[in-house]
Amino acid sequence: MHSTAALALTGTPTLDGQSDPDAVFIVQVDAALTTAAGSTVLLVNGAQAANVMWQVQGAVGLVASSRFAGTVLAAGGITVGADARLAGRALTYGAVTLAGSTLS
Repeated sequence: MHSTAALALTGTPTLDGQSDPDAVFIVQVDAALTTAAGSTVLLVNGAQAANVMWQVQGAVGLVASSRFAGTVLAAGGITVGADARLAGRALTYGAVTLAGSTLS
Protein backbone atom coordinates (compact mmCIF):
# COMPACT_ATOMS: atom_id res chain seq x y z
CA MET A 1 0.00 0.00 0.00
CA HIS A 2 1.18 3.52 -0.76
CA SER A 3 -0.25 6.79 0.52
CA THR A 4 0.92 10.14 -0.81
CA ALA A 5 -0.83 11.99 2.04
CA ALA A 6 -0.77 11.65 5.81
CA LEU A 7 -2.32 8.40 7.01
CA ALA A 8 -4.53 8.05 10.09
CA LEU A 9 -5.30 4.50 11.20
CA THR A 10 -8.61 4.12 13.00
CA GLY A 11 -10.59 1.12 14.14
CA THR A 12 -9.04 -2.25 13.39
CA PRO A 13 -7.09 -2.48 10.12
CA THR A 14 -6.53 -6.20 9.43
CA LEU A 15 -3.50 -7.74 7.72
CA ASP A 16 -4.38 -11.23 6.48
CA GLY A 17 -1.48 -13.62 5.89
CA GLN A 18 -3.82 -16.07 4.09
CA SER A 19 -2.18 -19.02 5.89
CA ASP A 20 1.29 -17.98 4.64
CA PRO A 21 3.64 -17.28 7.58
CA ASP A 22 6.04 -15.65 5.09
CA ALA A 23 3.47 -13.11 3.83
CA VAL A 24 5.06 -9.64 3.68
CA PHE A 25 3.22 -6.33 4.09
CA ILE A 26 4.85 -3.03 3.11
CA VAL A 27 3.06 0.26 3.75
CA GLN A 28 4.64 3.45 2.38
CA VAL A 29 3.46 6.84 3.61
CA ASP A 30 4.82 10.03 2.04
CA ALA A 31 3.84 12.12 5.10
CA ALA A 32 2.95 11.46 8.76
CA LEU A 33 1.33 8.35 10.23
CA THR A 34 -0.90 8.40 13.31
CA THR A 35 -3.16 5.94 15.05
CA ALA A 36 -6.44 6.71 16.78
CA ALA A 37 -6.84 5.98 20.48
CA GLY A 38 -7.83 2.37 20.97
CA SER A 39 -7.07 1.33 17.37
CA THR A 40 -5.46 -2.05 16.70
CA VAL A 41 -3.46 -3.37 13.74
CA LEU A 42 -4.74 -6.95 13.70
CA LEU A 43 -2.61 -9.77 12.27
CA VAL A 44 -4.60 -12.85 11.21
CA ASN A 45 -4.13 -16.16 9.38
CA GLY A 46 -0.37 -16.42 9.87
CA ALA A 47 0.58 -12.76 9.42
CA GLN A 48 3.60 -11.90 11.58
CA ALA A 49 4.76 -8.55 12.96
CA ALA A 50 8.31 -9.35 11.75
CA ASN A 51 7.01 -9.28 8.16
CA VAL A 52 5.21 -5.93 8.38
CA MET A 53 7.11 -2.77 7.34
CA TRP A 54 5.88 0.83 7.66
CA GLN A 55 8.04 3.29 5.69
CA VAL A 56 7.04 6.81 6.75
CA GLN A 57 8.51 10.05 5.37
CA GLY A 58 7.22 12.12 8.30
CA ALA A 59 6.63 11.65 12.02
CA VAL A 60 4.80 8.70 13.56
CA GLY A 61 2.39 8.98 16.48
CA LEU A 62 1.06 5.84 18.10
CA VAL A 63 -1.63 7.33 20.31
CA ALA A 64 -2.78 6.20 23.76
CA SER A 65 -4.09 2.67 24.08
CA SER A 66 -3.42 1.79 20.44
CA ARG A 67 -1.94 -1.57 19.39
CA PHE A 68 0.48 -1.51 16.46
CA ALA A 69 2.47 -4.25 14.72
CA GLY A 70 5.54 -4.19 12.51
CA THR A 71 8.78 -2.36 11.93
CA VAL A 72 8.40 1.42 11.67
CA LEU A 73 11.05 3.17 9.55
CA ALA A 74 10.45 6.91 9.93
CA ALA A 75 12.21 10.01 8.67
CA GLY A 76 10.67 12.02 11.53
CA GLY A 77 10.34 11.27 15.22
CA ILE A 78 8.33 8.37 16.61
CA THR A 79 6.12 8.84 19.67
CA VAL A 80 4.55 5.86 21.41
CA GLY A 81 1.82 7.22 23.69
CA ALA A 82 0.63 6.12 27.12
CA ASP A 83 -0.45 2.48 27.24
CA ALA A 84 0.25 2.07 23.50
CA ARG A 85 1.90 -1.18 22.44
CA LEU A 86 4.25 -1.73 19.52
CA ALA A 87 4.97 -5.34 18.55
CA GLY A 88 8.02 -4.65 16.41
CA ARG A 89 10.74 -2.04 16.02
CA ALA A 90 10.87 1.76 15.97
CA LEU A 91 13.69 3.09 13.75
CA THR A 92 14.06 6.78 12.94
CA TYR A 93 16.47 9.56 11.98
CA GLY A 94 14.83 11.54 14.79
CA ALA A 95 13.98 10.63 18.37
CA VAL A 96 11.86 7.81 19.74
CA THR A 97 9.71 8.96 22.65
CA LEU A 98 8.07 6.43 24.96
CA ALA A 99 5.31 7.69 27.25
CA GLY A 100 4.41 4.81 29.55
CA SER A 101 4.21 2.45 26.59
CA THR A 102 5.41 -1.04 25.70
CA LEU A 103 7.65 -2.33 22.92
CA SER A 104 7.69 -6.08 22.42
